[in-house]
Amino acid sequence: MLLLGMQLANISFAHINISRMMSAVLVRLIISPAVAWLLVVMLPVNTLTGNIMIIMAAAPSAANTTLYAVQFQTDPHHVSAVTLITTVSSIFTIPLLLLLLI
Repeated sequence: MLLLGMQLANISFAHINISRMMSAVLVRLIISPAVAWLLVVMLPVNTLTGNIMIIMAAAPSAANTTLYAVQFQTDPHHVSAVTLITTVSSIFTIPLLLLLLI
């Protein structure tokens, strides 16, 4: 978390490819839970387990991704921005998903 905070402190959204970042956010917050929902529908799981699987798929990107991006030098600013945006956006998407699942 400390490394993520350091990356976020140095981030400049002027250098971030917004379309690439938004596509990553879309995949993480919309497409991933949709795929999880399809799997839950196709697999024989009970309702509670299925709902947990869908909610976990809709969770924001973890801070671990920033650690890997820094370690392997693969655009950590982009990864940190995606982590930030998915975390802030999940304030709205998780309650909406819960409303849909109930």
